[in-house]
Amino acid sequence: MMALNYWHFISFGVIFIIFGLGIFASIKQKDFTIAVQMIISVSIVSIFLVIISIFMVDKYTKKAKVYKLTSKRILVQEKVEYSGRVKNVGDFPIGKVTLTIKLINQGHVIGRINGGNIFKTSNFFDLFSSGENILYNNKPQTIEREFVIARNLQPKVSTSFHVRFDFPPYFSNVSVITKVTAH
Repeated sequence: MMALNYWHFISFGVIFIIFGLGIFASIKQKDFTIAVQMIISVSIVSIFLVIISIFMVDKYTKKAKVYKLTSKRILVQEKVEYSGRVKNVGDFPIGKVTLTIKLINQGHVIGRINGGNIFKTSNFFDLFSSGENILYNNKPQTIEREFVIARNLQPKVSTSFHVRFDFPPYFSNVSVITKVTAH
């Protein structure tokens, strides 16, 4: 669900005025085909402006921040758990807060993984080999997961979250990149 605020409605009003002026100018045309073409192009431009304005207003009015982000590996289940608090630091309600976690295996930097595990060349004979050999050699070195950590978050309110996902056992010296987006 998208939470709209008064900036959305102001931008919609401006776009509606532009749309109305375009329709008025197209009606004034004497040639019917030119009028129809103008109406279609004004409609397409207005729809495009509405979509862009929604994203622009969301970007500058809906702001969330993650605090106390901690990670914990669960070795028995080969999972990793991230927990923390998310806070709406803006002045408008947020419909959905998304946390993107990207894990990058840095084992190849310190020499624990050879280049063959990262960049595997393909050849004609791989088509006839068994599937498990291909899967074994093509282990992903980057994992990216996206989680919804809060819904309908009111201004200046914080809530806690916990997310858990599979952690590859062959990862060593992992770099973690997190990104928070509010919609």
